[in-house]
Amino acid sequence: MLAASVECQHSVLSKISEPFVTVASVLAMPSRRKCGTMIGWRLFRQPSKSLDSRKPRKSGVVNAGSDNTMRELGPASSDEMVLSFLRAEIDSPTWWPRYARVLNAHHLNRSSLIDNADLNDSRSNHDRGIVLGEVRGYGRDEGLFQGLPLDTKWRRVSLDPTEFQRLRYINNDEFWRNLTGGTRSVQDGARNYKGSRITAGVDDVLRKIRQGASIPELILVEDMRGGLVVLEGHTRATAFVIARSNPISALVGTSPAMHQWTFI
Repeated sequence: MLAASVECQHSVLSKISEPFVTVASVLAMPSRRKCGTMIGWRLFRQPSKSLDSRKPRKSGVVNAGSDNTMRELGPASSDEMVLSFLRAEIDSPTWWPRYARVLNAHHLNRSSLIDNADLNDSRSNHDRGIVLGEVRGYGRDEGLFQGLPLDTKWRRVSLDPTEFQRLRYINNDEFWRNLTGGTRSVQDGARNYKGSRITAGVDDVLRKIRQGASIPELILVEDMRGGLVVLEGHTRATAFVIARSNPISALVGTSPAMHQWTFI
């Protein structure tokens, strides 16, 4: 009997040392009738944390659109998007020489076409599309606009600082990938921009923000995963995230086929 008791105790102790003890596992032990009393004592004495008391594991996935505070300001046309793009980029040290060549080649006047534009003038709308097409590939399925769906719908929104975590730089660009450590998050870019090629540009926009100057709106597209990818305005987006002071104005494009855009 003593040997049987020792054997039974060893069997029970080996079971209760496991992370989880269940009634079924105990009942499956050999000689359960001989040591039922000890099994019951050990089972209820076994110290263990309940499943409910354990902290839930974080998945690392954030539903960016779950707390959407983007205020809708109304629909916008593709002509408005083109004009907004040109106004934002025309004075860029990088892009102005290219725009100047195209304007001169087509005998177009910057002041009347862009600075003091008339969106009700269909000829001017057409000419602006030509200019943006030759410089950036708009309407040609080239360059920055390669793969951007033709059925993209545009609207204006006011983006609250709590939504800035949704902002993403374009894909397939080594600079933005390296600046963010591969995340493409504008928030990560804002943390790492010092010492990069955009340092001077971001600091200049920050000065304008603090001075209350007018800043061109961002042009974004929704990536169908809750993100807002910057089509135009990477430097400004970075500065807006750093300043994090007021809601910002943006044009947002959506399409069921947005996954076809090369830079999504």
